[in-house]
Amino acid sequence: MAAMTEAPLTQSTLGETRRALQELPKDATNRRPEVVDLTKEKANSKPYNQIRATFAPSSRPAPAAFSSSSSKKRKAGTEQPDLSTIEVDGMYMDMSPNQVRGKIRRLIESGELGVGQFCDTIGVSQTSYRRFMGQSGNNHGNQSDCYSNAWAYLKKRQIAGMKISNKKAKTGDASSSTAPGPGSGSSASGSGSDAMTAKDLADIHVPGEETDTVEIYDSCDEIRRKRAAHLRKPGVTRAQFCRDLVEMYKTSERRPNQIQGTQVTTFQSRSGADVGNTSCVFYAAYVFFEKMRLKEKKPKSKHREGMEQAWGKEEGMITDRRQDHVFAHVSQTVTKDKFGQWQIY
Repeated sequence: MAAMTEAPLTQSTLGETRRALQELPKDATNRRPEVVDLTKEKANSKPYNQIRATFAPSSRPAPAAFSSSSSKKRKAGTEQPDLSTIEVDGMYMDMSPNQVRGKIRRLIESGELGVGQFCDTIGVSQTSYRRFMGQSGNNHGNQSDCYSNAWAYLKKRQIAGMKISNKKAKTGDASSSTAPGPGSGSSASGSGSDAMTAKDLADIHVPGEETDTVEIYDSCDEIRRKRAAHLRKPGVTRAQFCRDLVEMYKTSERRPNQIQGTQVTTFQSRSGADVGNTSCVFYAAYVFFEKMRLKEKKPKSKHREGMEQAWGKEEGMITDRRQDHVFAHVSQTVTKDKFGQWQIY
C-alpha cells in the first residue's frame, strides 16, 4: 500500500484561498459567537425548579436517632423513648468490659433500675450478672452475654439521649437519718445496713482484733462474693469500702496507710479458695463482714461451719504465706477443696 503524502502548497492554491477570503462579507472577521445567558433562560424552566427543590438543604430529613429533639433534656414525667426501635447490630463495641461495668454500677446506684430489673431488661440471669460484675480488667468478661447485652442496652440509651443520673438513691427516709438508732453511726454515712460503714460497726468486737490476729473462717472466694454483694447495696461506694477496710486494722505494725482500689480490684479478679490469702484486703474484709454479721445478728452459714471444721486446728485460714505447693508421691492425686485444704489420695 502506497504511503499518503501531503499535496505541496503551490501558487495556484494560495490564489484560490485569497479569492475566497475576498468574497466574504467585510464584517465577517469581526463577528463573535452569540452569548446565551443560560441562567436566565433555564432558571424558569420546570425541570430546573424540580431539581433545585429536590436538593434544597432545608428539605433533607435529619436521622431520626440523632434528631435535635432527642438530644434535649427530658422533663420529669415525660414518656421514655422506645429503645426496641433502635438498632445497634453491627455497630463497633466502643466500650470495654470495665467501662460497661462502671456504667452499670452508676445506673444501679442511681436507683433507676434494681439489679433484678436490669437483668430482666438485658435478658441475662443474675448469676451471669454477678459473674461479669465480679471481674475486672479491660478484657475480662468480653465473652460474657452480660457484657454484649449490657453494651447494646447502654448504647441504645446513649443514642436516645438517656443520661445516667449521677445522684445516688437515698438509703433511708428523713426520720431514720435525723434520729439514728444506737450504734448506727452518723447520719452522713447513711441509714440502715445498706450503707453500713466502719463507724456503724465500732461497737462490735471480734476476738483477736486488738492485735490483728482474728481467726479467719471464710475462703477467699467467699469474701469476694460478699464484697460484690456489699457493693451492690444502695449508698455503698468502693472508695468508702477501702476506707472501712483500713479501719479494721488496730496495730501500727499491720495497719496500712491506705488500701487502694487497685488492691481490691486485684484481689477481686482472682479465683480460688485460698488465692489471695496473704492480701491485706482479705484479712480486713473478713473482719468487716464478720462484724456486720454480728451486727445484723445473722447465724453462721454452712460455708462458715465447714471452714471451722477444716481450719479449726490451725486456728483459722493461713494468711502469712501462700499455699501453692505440697509434697506428694507421683502416684497420688492432689486437689484443693472449696475450703482451701489440700486433698491427697
